[in-house]
Amino acid sequence: MENPGHEPVLLLEDQALIAIYMEELLHQAGFDNICTHSSCAAAAEWLQKNTPKLAVIETRLRDEPCDAIAAVLNQRGVPYIVHSVGRQWKSPVHGHEMQVDRQTVRSG
Repeated sequence: MENPGHEPVLLLEDQALIAIYMEELLHQAGFDNICTHSSCAAAAEWLQKNTPKLAVIETRLRDEPCDAIAAVLNQRGVPYIVHSVGRQWKSPVHGHEMQVDRQTVRSG
């Protein structure tokens, strides 16, 4: 995915080392405007004034699950990637429950 206009990419991650690693991966992929938040409250506030080109979201942050953030992104047509290790997540948009692990994503 190209990002010629340098639109922001939203990264939701509450573990500092994982956030740093994900930011580096996004930079390597050509994204240079990465907005990282570790709480849904901060992300929701940011989304009041901004719309990202892409989002990479954890299933749950420090304060709550990211369901409401995923719903906002879906409403705005923003593609997003859900990342997590060993947690279950039910998509607020499509209602699919997903078991996420390091190797596969199964929806059912």
